[in-house]
Amino acid sequence: MYVQKRELVIRRDVNVQEMVKYEIYTVTERHFGAPWTMKYSRSGDHFDFCVDVNVQTNTKWIIKTENTLKLISANGTVSSIKENCEYKHSNMINSWGWDDFIRWATLVNDYMVDGKVTIEAHVVIKEMIGFGKAKLMKFDESVAEFSDIALIVNDRKFYLSKYFLAHQSSYFKTLLFGKFDESAKSEIKLNGIEADDFQNFLELIHGESSIDDDTVAGILHLADMYDVQTAIKKCEEYLLKNSQKKIPQKLQISLRYNLENLKSKCLSKITTISDIQSIVTLKFKEMDLSTMETLLQKSLDFSNK
Repeated sequence: MYVQKRELVIRRDVNVQEMVKYEIYTVTERHFGAPWTMKYSRSGDHFDFCVDVNVQTNTKWIIKTENTLKLISANGTVSSIKENCEYKHSNMINSWGWDDFIRWATLVNDYMVDGKVTIEAHVVIKEMIGFGKAKLMKFDESVAEFSDIALIVNDRKFYLSKYFLAHQSSYFKTLLFGKFDESAKSEIKLNGIEADDFQNFLELIHGESSIDDDTVAGILHLADMYDVQTAIKKCEEYLLKNSQKKIPQKLQISLRYNLENLKSKCLSKITTISDIQSIVTLKFKEMDLSTMETLLQKSLDFSNK
């Protein structure tokens, strides 16, 4: 079973020949409620490369990550460094990376093709404290008297209606009313999921608009796990019409959860060799044969123009 991870990828094609010595270049994207900035520069004889998180808040927060920074050449050469990082409110500077990621001469001689290279920051979030959106609904002890089941996720109890869950989900119908020991229990522990994702998922199936670019992956993961087709449909509609996620991210989600409409739209948006490279270099585990064939055909078509 696929385990939902919180991760992000920031990528840029860099025109090396236009870089000004000691000038800092940045790419900032917002993911999971925080601004992530990929920074790079030519400093002396080296190429510098790092990822910053600058959260403007008076509250305490911590983000623990595994960062992989990559330098990618069009000729297939890749250089990467991986590091465990900790960003927190008390740090004077929240920047992790390398002032000497690679020697400038090596970058130019071994990686640069037609004056360009591609850089990529892949961040896997291990822990986030002090983040999260405001709750749209309560499922805590304040509604316990109206519930007949408590589902426990990471020691957090959600008080709910068995009949409502069974109506929404074939998984919960079997769990709560099938011939299992759990059907007689007043409390059931759910393993392998995150409490915040479950909160967002419950809000959605109870009629609230809890989907955004930070929550959609987690909600979709649970909707697929628990076989809630209405929630899957709403997540796909959001990704089709409202999401600001990039095409590689959307394509990966479409493949992971068999969202054919989203997959078709993503493939139709691929119009250059660079678009294909941005997808192929991510090496999706979910990549299927038909999608690979489509990308290969597009690549051949672009090459013949």
